[in-house]
Amino acid sequence: MVALFALFTAWTLWPALSPVHIEGFSAELQSMAILLNRHGSHGLAYADQAYPISTEFLYLTRSGLIILLQVFMRIFGESGDLGFRLLMMVSMATFVASAFSIARRWSQDSAPILFLALLITPGLVEIGFYFSDNLPSAALALLAMAIVPKEGVSPRKAFGVWAVIGALFAAAILVRSDAVLLAPGLIACLFLNKPKALETTSRVAGGAFGFGILFGLACTVTPFHLSEALPIIKLFGKMQSVGLGPDRLRDVRMAFFGMLTPFLLVIGIIVNWRRSGWAWRLGVIVLPVLFYAAVLPRAYEPRYYLLLGAPALLIHGAAGLRWVLDQWKPSSKSLVATIVRPVSLSLALFIALGPLDINLLDGPRTAYGRLWTTFVWRDWQHGVNSGLDKLDHVALAVAPGEKVLAISTQFNADDYFRVRMLGDGFDILPEDQAQREFPVASEVYRRGDRTVVHIRTPDPYFYLGNLYGQPNFYSTDIQVMWSLTSLKTIPFTRAVLLNWGAVNPIFDPAFHLVGKARPEWRLEFPKESFIPKKAPIYDGDVFIQPVNFDQVEQIRLRAEKEVMIARKRARGWTPITSYQDFHEKFGWRFGPAP
Repeated sequence: MVALFALFTAWTLWPALSPVHIEGFSAELQSMAILLNRHGSHGLAYADQAYPISTEFLYLTRSGLIILLQVFMRIFGESGDLGFRLLMMVSMATFVASAFSIARRWSQDSAPILFLALLITPGLVEIGFYFSDNLPSAALALLAMAIVPKEGVSPRKAFGVWAVIGALFAAAILVRSDAVLLAPGLIACLFLNKPKALETTSRVAGGAFGFGILFGLACTVTPFHLSEALPIIKLFGKMQSVGLGPDRLRDVRMAFFGMLTPFLLVIGIIVNWRRSGWAWRLGVIVLPVLFYAAVLPRAYEPRYYLLLGAPALLIHGAAGLRWVLDQWKPSSKSLVATIVRPVSLSLALFIALGPLDINLLDGPRTAYGRLWTTFVWRDWQHGVNSGLDKLDHVALAVAPGEKVLAISTQFNADDYFRVRMLGDGFDILPEDQAQREFPVASEVYRRGDRTVVHIRTPDPYFYLGNLYGQPNFYSTDIQVMWSLTSLKTIPFTRAVLLNWGAVNPIFDPAFHLVGKARPEWRLEFPKESFIPKKAPIYDGDVFIQPVNFDQVEQIRLRAEKEVMIARKRARGWTPITSYQDFHEKFGWRFGPAP
């Protein structure tokens, strides 16, 4: 039995040994770390010269993660994903150990049952399969709660321990601001074991000291300022709420909790409520229930918020699991046991072995067919890594003295291309220098006498429409395509189109132009995985399409026509028609616009 459980654990957690980028934002964070290591604080101005608001939002809300990445990349190098991958693996180990430690403290169930409750909750396991800021933040926040002393200690020791706890909590917030949601739980821990007035004062003073020192240090040595972070969090919160809907929220909840865990949680809460006192009920049942009631309507990705309540999920999930297992004991001959046995067996077999129905939310998700998901995740990870390898080949194939034109048609292609160019030794020219040489370029990469001129066609996350209410037709047809109309001004020896994943004409306007001009240029969709499923898996593979001079001219002519049409539709209001105007509209908080 021990060997079987160990095999199941290893199989379930296998993809956590090879996490990959989940979306362009993780590549942006990695690019910022590289540029800050190379250029100091000025490196932020190079991170996204076309849309500085993206840099502003990510840095102000995740500066702690970028600092951690800087440290890991100084040790393990800029090339590839080794630094980011090791950071995620360390974070996963810390997250699991901390959640498990807290659950063991407040649960009456055995360690194997608690760990099994973790393994059967998809969101707690699959968070380690890809790069995200949520995992390191949750790991630090739960570690702060895990080291809360189990018994009363002397005031001096209480001050020291709580100083560490305060510092860890500050670090969690700096890595990702969502960690502040655990503040009520930490405040409640201040009064554990009914401390005397002096010890309570020491705990509060120590926590405030540790938090203040680390947070103050971060505000001193980095451009991070909480007063600037709060408004931009509010601004982007409005933008993100556009994607919310009942279907989306339902899919996210199923992806995180799976099919089995919700039933176990209901049973576990009932069992734990009956056998505990009011203090325990308040801290371990009421507070977590209120937490999830508050965050579930805002969790439109499985990685958002839900990790922070992991200890409560383990405590109540394990209690529910133990109750079900008790019904299988030979001594259990009640009517309830008679019903529970076949129902639980059928449900377990279906969840473990059922046919896959893949839903793409932060990677391939499924609520049943769980034993096959390791194959699916590994297949998906291979697709992402394969795409990044192809981008490395583009960078390494640039010959001495060559000027290559790269046109990206999807925001992931933008961000992944940037991080790979930087990792392969190229640097980004400051905008003033780049605009003198290539006036319509989004960004210019250079390594010695090798040059890559990058034209970025997508408006990432539809900033103009979502943040400033401008029509999406304008955003896609004017703002993001104006540079294509001036391609004649860029001297280049060869050109490539870059796209990430399946072609989507709505979101990839530039490639759609090529498809209209010459149908045979259209890229193929990703190949089906060998795992049987109801829906195709977006494997994250990159498409690199070489284009010749005539094809680039076709792109330019088509872009001119689309912009002309969009301008007619835009009569009566003044559109933003250049990146310079875009900078002025959004502003730049780290000094003059780059």
